[in-house]
Amino acid sequence: MLGGFASNTYVFSTEDRSSDIHLSQDSISLTVKSYTRWEKFRSLFERPLEKLVEIYNPNFFTRIGLRYVNSIDRNALGLGDHPWSQLLQKTVLGELSIPHFERNVEEAKRVLRIKGEEQNGSFLLQHGLANSPGHPLSTYVIDFDFYNDGKTECDHAKSTLNALNSRAGAAFRWCITTALHNAMEPEQLDRNNI
Repeated sequence: MLGGFASNTYVFSTEDRSSDIHLSQDSISLTVKSYTRWEKFRSLFERPLEKLVEIYNPNFFTRIGLRYVNSIDRNALGLGDHPWSQLLQKTVLGELSIPHFERNVEEAKRVLRIKGEEQNGSFLLQHGLANSPGHPLSTYVIDFDFYNDGKTECDHAKSTLNALNSRAGAAFRWCITTALHNAMEPEQLDRNNI
């Protein structure tokens, strides 16, 4: 997302409604319902961003950010019988890493906001258990919002987004165990096709 909030927002959707571009007086954002690769997401965003800069010629952006909402459904991954303490790092789970607490938990949510230094950016992490229809507490949501507040020159927007994406990937990987990582069947990135 680039910018902030305004009263008039225009939404442009793909025919299948799998992605939307939101354009307002001071922001542009892209939302996708299913995320597979950064390169694909970036390709959807590049042209609208280039056109925005070409038509309106802003001097700079005041906020650039990437938000990833990861919904981990252990039943869908065939891990319904695995406790969260085997799937998520103890540093993320906190009290839920204690077996007695995990067995008896009814609700668990956390919020953490970290202020970055200069160009390193800041982030907001919201995470916790979520209810899925018919499967209470089988889903864990990890919601990262990485952003840079402050002046970013337009020609640095893409490199800033790439850097934020790299940080987001490392942060998500830090949250999960090898068992969960492998269950998600990650694909090896072919650097020749980037």
